[in-house]
Amino acid sequence: VGAVLWLRAALTLGLDNLSFVYIYYPEEGRIVDTNIYSILRHPVYAGAMRVGFGLALLNTGIVALSFIPFLPLGFFGWTRLVEEKDLLERLPNYAEYRKKTPAFWVKPRDIPSFFKFLITGG
Repeated sequence: VGAVLWLRAALTLGLDNLSFVYIYYPEEGRIVDTNIYSILRHPVYAGAMRVGFGLALLNTGIVALSFIPFLPLGFFGWTRLVEEKDLLERLPNYAEYRKKTPAFWVKPRDIPSFFKFLITGG
């Protein structure tokens, strides 16, 4: 699930946005709030987090399993303190988008749409 989510979300967002091209060309920056981005704010990070969870569970070692709680903390810290801080400054409607769309975990009512996206990409 994590690898498919990461790949489909990256393709939906586009490599320009994924590589932070908005930093170099801020006038081209916009909120992507369609497709999976209407369900999750950071589906690429959510996919990477799920891959990390899966790999830790496959390993089943104490070090790998103890890593699980720190993975979401790292992603949350990065998005909240660095990335979203910049997005709030650059995109005037980002605060509203952030209020209505969860960062990493799908709302229960959006689970069917989430799996539809994973299966069909749309």
